[in-house]
Amino acid sequence: MLRPIAMGASMSESRRTWVTGSLTTQGAVAALAALALLLALALPAGAATVSGTVFHDYNTNGLRDADPARGAVDGPVAGLTARAFVASTRVVDTTTTAADGTYTLNAPDARVRIELSGPRPWWSTRQLNGLRSHEQFVDASRAVRGADFGVHYTRDWSVNNPPVSYAMHWPGPTNVNSGNSAIRGIDYFTTPQTGSTFNTEPSRRTLATFGEIGTVYGVGIDQSTGTLYAGAYYKRFAGLTRFGTGAIFRVGPLGAVSLWADVSAGADGHPGSDVNDWFNTPPANRDMSWDLVGRRGLGSVRVDPADQNLYVVNLNDNTLNRLPLDGTAPVRPASSTPVPDPGCTGGTWRAFSIGFDRGASEEMYVGGVCDAETSQSTADLRAVVYRVGTPDGTPTFSPVLSVPLTYTRVPNPPAGSPFQSASSDWQPWPTAATINGRGFLSPADVGRGRRGSVGGSLFVNDESYPQLTGISVDSDGSLQLGFRDLMGDMSGNSVIGEGNTDPFDPSFFGASVTIQGDLLRAAPSGAGFTLESGGSVGGRTGFGARAFAAGGYGAVGPGNGYFYDPNPGIGLSIPNNQLGGVMQVPGFRDVLSTQNDVLRATSNGFLWYDDANGRKTRLFENYFSSPYSPTGGWQKANGLGDLDSYMGRAPVQIGNRLWYDVVRNGLQDADEDPVVDTVVELLDETGIVIDNTTTDSSGEYVFAVAPDTRYTVRVPLAQPSLDGWVVTIAFAGRDRRIDNNGVERDGRSVASVSAHGVGHNDHTYDFGFSRPLPPRPPEPRPPTPPEPPQPPVPQPPPPEQPVYAGAEPSPETPMVLVKYLVRRTRQGDVLRRLQFGMVVRNAGPHTVDRVRLCDSLPRLLDVLGATRLARRYPRAREVCWRLASLPSGHARKFHVLTQLRRRVLLGLLINRARAVAQRVRPAHARAVLRPRRPAPRVTG
Repeated sequence: MLRPIAMGASMSESRRTWVTGSLTTQGAVAALAALALLLALALPAGAATVSGTVFHDYNTNGLRDADPARGAVDGPVAGLTARAFVASTRVVDTTTTAADGTYTLNAPDARVRIELSGPRPWWSTRQLNGLRSHEQFVDASRAVRGADFGVHYTRDWSVNNPPVSYAMHWPGPTNVNSGNSAIRGIDYFTTPQTGSTFNTEPSRRTLATFGEIGTVYGVGIDQSTGTLYAGAYYKRFAGLTRFGTGAIFRVGPLGAVSLWADVSAGADGHPGSDVNDWFNTPPANRDMSWDLVGRRGLGSVRVDPADQNLYVVNLNDNTLNRLPLDGTAPVRPASSTPVPDPGCTGGTWRAFSIGFDRGASEEMYVGGVCDAETSQSTADLRAVVYRVGTPDGTPTFSPVLSVPLTYTRVPNPPAGSPFQSASSDWQPWPTAATINGRGFLSPADVGRGRRGSVGGSLFVNDESYPQLTGISVDSDGSLQLGFRDLMGDMSGNSVIGEGNTDPFDPSFFGASVTIQGDLLRAAPSGAGFTLESGGSVGGRTGFGARAFAAGGYGAVGPGNGYFYDPNPGIGLSIPNNQLGGVMQVPGFRDVLSTQNDVLRATSNGFLWYDDANGRKTRLFENYFSSPYSPTGGWQKANGLGDLDSYMGRAPVQIGNRLWYDVVRNGLQDADEDPVVDTVVELLDETGIVIDNTTTDSSGEYVFAVAPDTRYTVRVPLAQPSLDGWVVTIAFAGRDRRIDNNGVERDGRSVASVSAHGVGHNDHTYDFGFSRPLPPRPPEPRPPTPPEPPQPPVPQPPPPEQPVYAGAEPSPETPMVLVKYLVRRTRQGDVLRRLQFGMVVRNAGPHTVDRVRLCDSLPRLLDVLGATRLARRYPRAREVCWRLASLPSGHARKFHVLTQLRRRVLLGLLINRARAVAQRVRPAHARAVLRPRRPAPRVTG
């Protein structure tokens, strides 16, 4: 098993190895490699090779998934160590997995044990669909291919089609559009490429309304419960609840909404609740609070990969706030740490975004921009990303990426095209001095006119003001950066005197502005990251620079080319319609981005982009705005917030192998046989049997268990496969993978199972059985002289003993009974028939007489058949057998075939049995059947 390092180990130690739970020094590794080389050279001529592939099993299903349209794509894992053993600890060959995950070992003409090991935080995957755990026993008398292994990171996990939840904005105070959905959800996979709409999407759901939570941007989901958290966002013309700018709402999986926390994030500058105060004649009867956008309220809201804390950026004071998820509402921040100024010149540092790497590092990132509001020079505009150390303690901030926001974004289409006039390079943030001081009401004031540029003139009131509002992390560690154009939050839709002329109808003024965000990619480089350039990044080539005739916009983007396709969903139009929300599901091939102009102009929704080449792969239209209606939507302004998905948590599996320990050393030799077709039981902390299974042809078994819970695994000894065998030495040697965990107790081999963390699969619970040693002959006694006769001493009468089975008991309790599920039969998806097996064994030294075995059936089961000589008692719902006697060491097996009365099994089904005989204690056993449960999902 991939064992965690002891709590006292240092961080450098904990990352070194998971071979057997003990650390390996460099000297030991060198010695081991030299020994393996000598052994390999000494292999006989008939030696064969053992080969396989190690892959990253993102959903731990035991299969190497390769279809990006169905979920994660499992890639190869390089740098892990594979070893071949003969006997128990003799290494015959060692190798390291290549870049494509493959390995090849030389082995002798014999049975060998193949073992995989590597550094933390890799853990073995679940043993499913034919895939074995971190070790395999193979016959190397001929070449062995396909000895594959799967590994995973415990937090880097997702169901195949996770629900996606996202924030949606509505104009006006919360009593207008109060019943409209503010948190919506769909399943990840919608109709490919051709797209779908919210109204036609079967998985659509509404989790919260505008009247309940007002305007929110940041959303984060607790993967342990499915609970969503959403933070208030300051947007002009879009109302907040009475809880103000710092409210964080909790939305349950079924849609229950409540205030969870309140972070002080500045005063609400919106007008009163009368809608006429929001959109009418300026300035007295209009929301003029555009200069509070990006400066008050809350930014990103994210739950850490351990599902312990929620993090939120306070835009009012540039702080990173940590709130424990187990706090009692209203929760207060456990810490509030300023995000340091990276050295902005000519302006102010504005933090906003939070992202987590759910893979090897589980590192946290925080991002924002230098706004250049003072100098009003584009040369001072840049975005910065920090890596955050110890965020749950005293956070430290290390800059890992700086992005100058001076690259060209304005397309240069043929003359007469409207695509350029509504475009903009990034511009410094506006202030009251740069807008009101120059006689304009807002940045979207139509009076601001046009500005000349290469290829034509641009609307000044369509300027783009940058904020880095989204950070997600791809499976290779690359950052995906979502930029939001804050002009879309400083303006509205069809507000008289503001907005733009309709490019296709110049006679109409008052349409919304046209926002232009961005989606960029940065690849790991040393301790930091390198931004895409010319459409290439990290060895991948994306969209690049394309002429207008070839479906592009010329030399636009960092280094004159974008990695991700800048076209909106509708095709060639005004580019860069991103709204700033980005999301990457672990192992998935695509990044998901919030967008405008998805299927139709003035619609918003999502685009999926292929992380390998930047192409669009699928589309989803969320909402189509009503034209020229101030309260009907946002048209080409910002109408969506951030998004997150309920991926669930990695399951936990325990188990391993039963074997015959012929040499009685307590260690699994490669040539020792497995114990097959043998019942293994799982008990909870109270000692109740909650599951049972039977070992397969390799002697292996597994159980699915809950995280952070202790269990017991036991093997009843009264089974035909163990007749004449006893429990071998426990905990021999230092290698947990090959020792025996069982100790004998009450006729069973019993192992205690410690609590395991999420995704910490543990395949080290082995059970070994050896032949009992012959008894030693008694030592000869020296002759003793005869003693003189003694007068008889009267003996007291024996104490009364309890009576069992109608006779006096013997001092032994030899009767042992095992009951287990042999097989289950389905008709389609419906469970119909169950066959149970029972083994009664006389483990005592004497023959027992008048044995009676009865199987008591629950009411859900009807008897269809049983082992011959069975007698049925319908009223008592029992099937019984009688034996005249059962000699010492003998066992008898019985079967009962039953049928379920119901088509659906709810709860536990428990089938009990009891065996009695003359002069012995009764023996009891039971079999437990659990119904299958579906994967977790969000409903609303």
